[in-house]
Amino acid sequence: TLKSILPTQFEPGSLADRLLIQGREEGREEGLERGELRGKIHILQEMLGDSATGNEELDKQTLSELSALISQLQSRLRSRRS
Repeated sequence: TLKSILPTQFEPGSLADRLLIQGREEGREEGLERGELRGKIHILQEMLGDSATGNEELDKQTLSELSALISQLQSRLRSRRS
């Protein structure tokens, strides 16, 4: 699709090439962070005896919402131990 709209080749080191590489790196980093947060949520839910939230549902949430959920689960776990 891109070739039909923009029949130009990206030159290595060009601005377009650097932006593509930066976008890929940012997407990869966010994907890794999202996967890490999902894993923590599932572990905490298992420790609390909760049913695991599906990845599809978690993927709809922002990274800050996932972090907030982790904080809530950690708080529940701490209060359970007291």
